[in-house]
Amino acid sequence: MWSLSRKSAAFGLAVVAIGCAAVILGPAGDATAEQDEVSALVALCNSPIGYHRKAMAIDTLLAMDSGSGRSAFADLAGSSDDRVAVLALAAMGRGDYSGARSTLLTCLADGDRSDVARTAALTAWCRLRKDDQASWASVNSAVSEAVSGNDRLTAALAAVQSKLWGDGGGE
Repeated sequence: MWSLSRKSAAFGLAVVAIGCAAVILGPAGDATAEQDEVSALVALCNSPIGYHRKAMAIDTLLAMDSGSGRSAFADLAGSSDDRVAVLALAAMGRGDYSGARSTLLTCLADGDRSDVARTAALTAWCRLRKDDQASWASVNSAVSEAVSGNDRLTAALAAVQSKLWGDGGGE
């Protein structure tokens, strides 16, 4: 029969073994669980569910604040479904993580994208630049080539200037 000290020692040994296993296996398990969650949220955004549920999935991705979540945003921003792309582009503007600005500018410069997606990218990028205290002149020079010749984008740029920098542009 086991004495109290042997039971305590066996229990302590079991706790140490479980703790070591958790430390060794934990990060890989967490990374897999995180990747599974990101994959499920991306699948949800690409499924035929309602717009509000897609918005909730994208907000959940943004709240995760992980590398796999951020790379999922780039994929969702390239979606052929404009609603999903706009949600992802807007979230990139709210999240302001490394790589978001270049993805927004790439979308804006892509003439094959819809005007809706390009306008969302323009608005999100300008908001980020305004938060950086950038002047209207620097913002306008950075995007003027991408919007030139497109009346909708030119009008959107004028609206963004008026909203964020005022009518004078803050120059």
